Amino acid sequence: RDPADRRFHAQPIACPQCGPKLWAEHADQAILVVQDQQDVISLTASWLKAGEILALKGIGGFHLLCDATNHQAVERLRQRKRRATKPYALMAQDVEQIAHYTHCSSLEIQLLQSVAAPIVLLTKKDRELPANIAPGQEKLGFMLPYTPLHHLLLRAVDGPLVVTSGNAHQQPQCISNEQARQRLSGIADGWLLHNRDIETRLDDSVVQVVAQRPMVLRRGRGCAPTPIALPSLLHSDQSLLALGADLKNTFCLARAGEAIVSAHIGDLAEAETYQSYQDQIQHYTRLYDFEPTLLVTDQHPEYLSTAFGQSLAQEMQWPLFQVQHHHAHIAATLVEQGYASPKPVIGLALDGTGYGADGGIWGGELLLASYRQSERLGGLPAVPLLGGSQAVRQPWRNTLAHLLAIAPWDYWQAQFGEVGAIQALAQRPIANLSLMHERGLNSPMASSAGRLFDAVAAALGLAPETISYEGEAAMALEAKAMACFDEQQEYAYPIELVGYQINLRPMWLAIFADLKAAVSVAIIAARFHQGLAQGLATLALKAARAHDCDTLAVGGGTLQNGLLLRALRQHTERQLNFLQSSQLPLNDGGISVGQVAVASVNLDRINL
Repeated sequence: RDPADRRFHAQPIACPQCGPKLWAEHADQAILVVQDQQDVISLTASWLKAGEILALKGIGGFHLLCDATNHQAVERLRQRKRRATKPYALMAQDVEQIAHYTHCSSLEIQLLQSVAAPIVLLTKKDRELPANIAPGQEKLGFMLPYTPLHHLLLRAVDGPLVVTSGNAHQQPQCISNEQARQRLSGIADGWLLHNRDIETRLDDSVVQVVAQRPMVLRRGRGCAPTPIALPSLLHSDQSLLALGADLKNTFCLARAGEAIVSAHIGDLAEAETYQSYQDQIQHYTRLYDFEPTLLVTDQHPEYLSTAFGQSLAQEMQWPLFQVQHHHAHIAATLVEQGYASPKPVIGLALDGTGYGADGGIWGGELLLASYRQSERLGGLPAVPLLGGSQAVRQPWRNTLAHLLAIAPWDYWQAQFGEVGAIQALAQRPIANLSLMHERGLNSPMASSAGRLFDAVAAALGLAPETISYEGEAAMALEAKAMACFDEQQEYAYPIELVGYQINLRPMWLAIFADLKAAVSVAIIAARFHQGLAQGLATLALKAARAHDCDTLAVGGGTLQNGLLLRALRQHTERQLNFLQSSQLPLNDGGISVGQVAVASVNLDRINL
């Protein structure tokens, strides 16, 4: 206890008498079940083997575990957690066990065994794991044990486990024993606890390999807050705090030529996540002895992160600078790839929705962008979001919006009335929806790549009426296309260019012609991916020639689609330097770094 004593520090191996204590509790016991530490592991392993759900205290929060080979246990976890279809992560004892269920390349094995020990998305084999672990998906997310407690438990169970975040519906991960007892009481049958406090909530990192390149999808445990070097033209004597976006939020501290990006925080619309966001900003600024001289936010006036930045700027009298969402996506890729030139690049920013420079909703943008500024050249067509935010949740609304943007409803019924998608849409209030489309009633225009994927997925019958998690329809579309993607390259659906604007009419007509001809859904999904990739590549190359650019930088969550990203690279990398993030997420998890980059080169415009 004496700071002057050389023993005053943390010991990786603690005394068995006064060190960490491990115990188990069960929901059915009137008295808490507390065992000798040697017996706790075998006891909780027996619960898992019996099909029960276990809440385990990790190092960044609680996990919920069940036997991954037990269909009923997995389904019970889904029902109790109110998580209908979102894929579950898995943990296996060793690489050999993972290789039994999935195809693992040498690079994927290297990622699994890395210090970060992330969840790695792997193509599954046709083995005995229940389909309800990842419904409709061709990939499974596996990780290896990364704490001694995980190693002991996996060894005792001797089989893969579902390992998902220990939280109730729409709440952040539990981090204290008392929280877990209260909030997980209706989900878990038992608890595996210890007496070491968790100071900071921390999610597992998620990685996938695309075209032999690793790509971080979620930057959490093991990856954050490893600093990212800023190119020299972004160096300044200012201290910048960038507050990120509202979905998949991270924030970023930048000074002395490096960016310190927080771990994944999540959706700020959840009250406790928003509070955690504020707490972690305080924690990081204290940990790094950091006082901002400039705050940076997104331009979206309704983002909670923007509102927080504005209130903080007013309270502390700090200047504030705002960065357009898609400009930040491209700038983040440039930073991560070490782009050190003021010369502009061609940027493709593809995501769900973001606040555009013109006040509209963007999401499929072709940009001419440098760190300093960004100009929208063109991109995907804007179509109405029928019902506003309802169109984000219900993919079929986007199908109808795209069809009505091409021709009136009568045309589609006359030409393709026997197609299942048209018959399903005919059950909707078409007259009212057509009027909304025509007059823009509660139907803001959006040039969204994410909504395009939703629209195609719904047309092919791959999307539920209402999605249960972000990206569900697009992921189902990608999974269906995987089986025959490469052989459909020469049959890609046509996409026309009008200037720098994409015309989707030929693509939609080809899709419905194939549906009418009973072409398989997998082939149609593959042809759509190939056609969109070729169309975007042609667009980027055209813009690069016109603006004397030799580099294409991509960003946005839609490009986490491995098929689209791989094809886009394939069609452009011989003519252009192709830049994509690998250590920063392409989704909104990288936005805060892009905000720092843009603000850093615009300091001369800011009254500091």
